Amino acid sequence: MAGLYVHVPFCLKKCPYCDFASVPVQSDLQAEWLQAVRAETVLRAPDWKPIRFDTLYFGGGTPSLLDPADVAGLIDLFSGSFQWARNPEITLEANPGTLSGSKLRDFRKAGINRLSIGIQSFRDEELQLLGRMHDAAEAENSLARTFESGFENVNADFIYGLPGQTPAHWSQTLGKAVAFPLTHISAYCLTWSGKTELGRKIESGEVEKPSEAVQSDLFLRTSSFLAERHFQHYEISNFSLEGRRCRHNEGYWKGNPYLGLGPSSHSFTGRERYWNVSDTREYCRMLNQGLRPCSGSETLSRNDIRLETIALRLRTSEGLPLAMIQNKTDFCKVFLENGLARIRGDRLVLTENGFLMADELALRLTV
Repeated sequence: MAGLYVHVPFCLKKCPYCDFASVPVQSDLQAEWLQAVRAETVLRAPDWKPIRFDTLYFGGGTPSLLDPADVAGLIDLFSGSFQWARNPEITLEANPGTLSGSKLRDFRKAGINRLSIGIQSFRDEELQLLGRMHDAAEAENSLARTFESGFENVNADFIYGLPGQTPAHWSQTLGKAVAFPLTHISAYCLTWSGKTELGRKIESGEVEKPSEAVQSDLFLRTSSFLAERHFQHYEISNFSLEGRRCRHNEGYWKGNPYLGLGPSSHSFTGRERYWNVSDTREYCRMLNQGLRPCSGSETLSRNDIRLETIALRLRTSEGLPLAMIQNKTDFCKVFLENGLARIRGDRLVLTENGFLMADELALRLTV
């Protein structure tokens, strides 16, 4: 099975912590983008016709800024252009403030059966730090409208480890989150880059640098809190109720093929990876001229694939087949003795403390 990803680059404004490819929403550019995605679909379809897809993910950006009729049109185009499994998971990312009751109902009619809403926090001061356009009240109202409109499979994104954030602050956000019938929660530790406004403020000392010790503590508190409420910690940053894992993202962690449409999107065939130009206008220009909007590509060796598989599968609760690391038994013994991993059947699985060091542990197993 494969996943189809569509990058929607439009936002009402750029958040100061975000380094994703996004641009301010403009009606003329949005129309060009829609036409370009349709053109790219036609160009890519022959190469992907033998592959069966089982997930579709509209990411961004803020895909909920799109007209539901345009989303419905794209879904119809994809349905006729590719092979699909029965009952595909179709996710749309959304931001509070862009979700009226009527728009939510129209997205459901269009075929969206899973929403992922960027709440980030239920505390106004934290939302202001992150430059979000909604406040805590609008976040709660958007979630309430989502469930009133009939959506049952809903994820909410949150960010912890913010400058000045305390365990009590984070507990307040988590407590409000589980008061809603969410089926999935994504909790991401704040990372920053000097390319973003917030990152530059942290690096200059204008904003307090988050403590790694506090971030680690909040991670462990999150896992314990959600486990008590029947959420499975199935990937470092992701928690779900039984049967509600994000199938699309699981495809990435398992190394399944995926096709990306839209500016800055990436595709992976199982051996080859290629990616599109990130500039939205350039993406539209190239497709308007009948050109594939590819910016670069690479062919992975068998060893490359092995290394990526180790790094990705260590992030999950299923862990890594021991057969892949037979020559690393000494390292594995150290992990086990220090409570960073355990053996489950024929797999090496990281513990919660091991998840905190997943990147370092993966590096030790791949050198």
